[in-house]
Amino acid sequence: MYKVGEIAKRFGISRTTLLYYDSIDLFSPSTRTDAGYRLYSQEDCEKLKKIMTYREAGLSTENIKELLIQQKDEEIISPLFKKLGDLNQQIKTIKQQQMLLINLIKEKEIIKKRLLSDEVLKLILERADIKYEERMNWHAEFEEQSSQRHYEFLQSLGTDEEEIKLLKEKLKNY
Repeated sequence: MYKVGEIAKRFGISRTTLLYYDSIDLFSPSTRTDAGYRLYSQEDCEKLKKIMTYREAGLSTENIKELLIQQKDEEIISPLFKKLGDLNQQIKTIKQQQMLLINLIKEKEIIKKRLLSDEVLKLILERADIKYEERMNWHAEFEEQSSQRHYEFLQSLGTDEEEIKLLKEKLKNY
């Protein structure tokens, strides 16, 4: 049997969190001492491990309560798929925000003054986890909207004429 402090340390959570979980009937100890101290069994540890996994996956305590009650796989899988769908939507939104920020950055004077080199821009895009294909799609859209502005943008990055010509050739086949 484990005491509150031991469980908290074992799972890397605060004692307060354990007490909170008990107060909302999410996770209660299997027994108490005569003095009222909480004692947790190995089975309790397994349950807390599930709870921690669900929390790391971003599920709410209410969702977790429901999942712990469910016995059938399809009843457990449904909320997990819902959370996965929510995450996919958030990722899509974040990717759109990334592209918007990139478009805002490219329009600013920092690029026009050549303070942002092609290499630095590539590094920023890579660090933002924007893949080569996405960058090429962005260039293709820019080229389609305004070939001249795209050309001027590439020049402002210090891209030489040969590289611009090669990129524009690639974009024709894209």
